[in-house]
Amino acid sequence: MHTAIENFIRWRIRQLAGLLCKIIPPRPGKQTVRKILCLISGGLGDRLMALPALRELKKQYPQATMTVAWMHGSLDIVDQEFHAVVNNAACRIVQIFQIALRNQDIVYVNIVGIFNVFSELLVSLSRAPVRIGPAPHDSVYTKRIYTDICDIKPGLHSTAINLAFTESGRFLSPVPYPVSVPKHRKRKKSIGIHPGVKTGYEMKQWPVGSFLSLARRLDSPDIEIVIIAGPDEPDTVGALFAGHAFSVLIPHSITDLFTEIASLDLLIANDSGPAHVAAATHTPVIVLFGPTDPQKVAPVFEKGEIITAGCECSPCFDTANECKNSHRCMNEIQVEKVLKSVTRMVS
Repeated sequence: MHTAIENFIRWRIRQLAGLLCKIIPPRPGKQTVRKILCLISGGLGDRLMALPALRELKKQYPQATMTVAWMHGSLDIVDQEFHAVVNNAACRIVQIFQIALRNQDIVYVNIVGIFNVFSELLVSLSRAPVRIGPAPHDSVYTKRIYTDICDIKPGLHSTAINLAFTESGRFLSPVPYPVSVPKHRKRKKSIGIHPGVKTGYEMKQWPVGSFLSLARRLDSPDIEIVIIAGPDEPDTVGALFAGHAFSVLIPHSITDLFTEIASLDLLIANDSGPAHVAAATHTPVIVLFGPTDPQKVAPVFEKGEIITAGCECSPCFDTANECKNSHRCMNEIQVEKVLKSVTRMVS
């Protein structure tokens, strides 16, 4: 019931944004693009998968001033790449509205913006001559909002869809999003385990008991096991692994998370932000997938493996309804299967 009401409200706001674009014409375009506003929705992984598109816009319009609004959270490790950054923009309504109304020449929205009608309303009110964003094939109102549509084509990775505004959509394969960070020297081989997920996405989580069993089997005098908590997770990871001989790391910032993951020899994680951080920092990674589709949202890694249970119902990415199959897609991933993957990766 709650989800149905949310969907109705989202549809009404999207309808309003589409009508505004029809009633209020955009400002005339300029020969030179001077201002670009990028509205980036989603979690840490979504922000990283938007980086190639932001960098491409910067490359295409080097003379323009680019403002990046991270709608939910931040990505301070790359702030220096852009002229201005607004963190948690969805909570700074007045500030982000003021920026949107400052004669922006281009407004860009990443693929996750299809779930963020606030971004679509900002795009409509900006009256920008060029408005780039995602639109499902059956969305009439969304297609009114944007002048340049990033088609959500089946089988394309999110990084490629985010880049669909480029000439002839030349990015058809997953695009990496490297981030350079310093690494700590460690005295012995270190394996990181990220057992958590963002609140509300528990269906993507491998059972914590399985992670604990894996950590125990990997623990040895030559290997340091590091349990890592992500930035958008409840403070339960440390408590779950308390009493065991593992290091528990709860980073205080996004930069801390990047630095620590970059210093690992391997990360094992759910489909989550830290898995994408490993890909960005060239850290080998093993990612456990269930309801989400690795073809669309897998970390674009240099060295890594994707593990699934191979269930016929996966991927479904159904976050609105209770799973009818008891979360088999995650629960049936065997510890032994992950252990074999770890052995291949660290050898």
